[in-house]
Amino acid sequence: MIDLNSKKIILTLIEKSCDQEYLLNLLNITKRQLHYSILKINAYLSSNEQSVVTQNTLYYSLPDKSKAFLIKNLINGKIGKNYIFSTEERQKYIFLMLLYHVNTHLSSLHFLSALNISKTTLNNDIKQLELLLSSEGILIIYTREKGYSLAGDELSIRNFFLRNLLKDLSNNLDDTFLYDLFLNQEKVDYLDIKNDINEIMLKNEIFLGEKRKKEFIYTVIFLLPRMTKKLEYIPVISIPNKIIIKLKEYHISSELLKLYKIDDNTYEVQYLTSLLLGNSVGNRDIKTVDQELILNIVQIILSRFEQLLGIKFDNNDDISKKLYSHFRPAYYRILFRLPIINPILNKVKEEFNKLFLIVKETLKVIYPIINNDIPDDEISFLTIYFAAILDENKISTNQQIVAVIICQNGIGSSSIVYNRLKFLFPDFLFLGPMETAEALELTNFFDIIFSTVNNLVFYNQNKPFFIVSPIMSDEEEYLLLERVYSQINSYMTYPKITDLIDIFKKYGTISNENGIKKELYQYFYKTDKNTMIENQSLGIRHLIQEDLIQINVSANDWQSALFTAALPLLQKNYINRSYIEKIIENVNSNRTSFLITKNVSLAHAKPEDGVNSLSLSITVLKKPIIFKNDKIPTQYIFTLAAVNKTSHINAMSELVALLEMSDFYEILNTATQAKDILTFIKSRFP
Repeated sequence: MIDLNSKKIILTLIEKSCDQEYLLNLLNITKRQLHYSILKINAYLSSNEQSVVTQNTLYYSLPDKSKAFLIKNLINGKIGKNYIFSTEERQKYIFLMLLYHVNTHLSSLHFLSALNISKTTLNNDIKQLELLLSSEGILIIYTREKGYSLAGDELSIRNFFLRNLLKDLSNNLDDTFLYDLFLNQEKVDYLDIKNDINEIMLKNEIFLGEKRKKEFIYTVIFLLPRMTKKLEYIPVISIPNKIIIKLKEYHISSELLKLYKIDDNTYEVQYLTSLLLGNSVGNRDIKTVDQELILNIVQIILSRFEQLLGIKFDNNDDISKKLYSHFRPAYYRILFRLPIINPILNKVKEEFNKLFLIVKETLKVIYPIINNDIPDDEISFLTIYFAAILDENKISTNQQIVAVIICQNGIGSSSIVYNRLKFLFPDFLFLGPMETAEALELTNFFDIIFSTVNNLVFYNQNKPFFIVSPIMSDEEEYLLLERVYSQINSYMTYPKITDLIDIFKKYGTISNENGIKKELYQYFYKTDKNTMIENQSLGIRHLIQEDLIQINVSANDWQSALFTAALPLLQKNYINRSYIEKIIENVNSNRTSFLITKNVSLAHAKPEDGVNSLSLSITVLKKPIIFKNDKIPTQYIFTLAAVNKTSHINAMSELVALLEMSDFYEILNTATQAKDILTFIKSRFP
């Protein structure tokens, strides 16, 4: 019988052969548990007259015919028969039953029959599920007349379901197995509802990304019984505003609900509209009633980002168009407080830590507009987007092998994946990023498939298939290089680090195997990631010197204030005079504002306007001055000379942090010599 770990191992081995350590780390299990899982897989294969998993010096692999058999049975659901649920899966399944069977009397027998467990196990599972739900204000109640049911705020119940669904869709396995199993047992026709939704969307020209569409379809299927029952609840926005009721998404939602005999329910139309708006792709070229609103917010975000980084994008219109595509659904997710999951949130925070903080600070400017906080998951998606913009890798090569990139995530993730794969495999011609359906129509035109999710349909294409993450470590990128070039019979080869470790062990003892592995990966794979923004590690202490700090400076007007503030940089030849003139000209000619927070301006122009060296000066005015285009006076001027769009990100992130410290302003106001301010900065960022 197959269980959760066995299923994960099957999906992994379908993709690639791997060693014991990889599987142990992936599943976070012991060697004994791995052994039992392999035995279960082999028992299942043997019972169906298929070849078993082979093991060669702790290396596991699946024979090709067994792969084909497993892929077929995963797709048609046959592998779900006699499936052994894990504790977490049982609790999810119980919740799905309670969610879906809102019109059914659910007794213990229903759960026992569906899960094939004992009454004691069921009681324990329900108790653990009750603990999970209680944090959301949701209860499981039982009465003899109505059986088991959910009680609590209806939106909380739906959001709990959405979060679980998003987590399952967001992992690399794109795991809808449990949901498909439920629908199969309940004899719900998934394809009919999917076709209804696709037909209505196509007719009304509404487009959702592949993963977003899947999320929307499953949500509609599982919530239809609750919508039919017309449950009472208070939506986030109790009355549809003038913009929303004029959107195509609102009319599509109304049409879809009428198809399922759900009429005259404004709340449910609005709820479905919120899901559509939160999942659809924004298109700036299509005129909608909300276009002006979204465009204004996008421009505010871009302007604020440029202000905080001290840069100016040349291709502002193109960037605005792409950001619009991402931000329109994000705006509605935030507005309607819909759950959002970014599976690589921690990776983004780790790899793009400084940029994440700058983006977070950037978004504070729109808090009054959206009247809501923005979750870190949403911020991290925007961080990926801005990281893609700032990534300036430009590689020109002779292309031979054609590879396709399948990415079901947003524009930022797609760009990151494309840029890294383009760098890693400069001899490949890349198509995409694109979605599954589009790629399947082009199978005759590409040789290799890279995908951000484990999509089983591609294993039937008889082409090398590799799963990649938008953000990869040196080790992950090296292993990908090793696997790709070994499969395409390239003249390029990469030594297996595990083989090298085994050789080392023959001649000595290794006290820190993980440490030596890491160094070997870095040695053999000398990545050019220093061109990526997060490895630009110059902090604010590197940019500021004692003779670049001025205190108690007098200025008659804003022009003289800006000139005086930049003078120390000019005196050290870090900038040319033309740079100062351009700063003043920008304020005069195009309504530029350098004000980044109360009383603080970050003056700057473009690198090509006369920057010789990356640097930053600090000027404290004796009396605040109101600059042209501002309504708030400036007392503290930070003049930035940036050599490109990325090398000062770390320093700007630290400056943002300084400007949130009350004692920083105190030292700026009370310091009697520049050295005091410099000492303070170095004490905070040593």
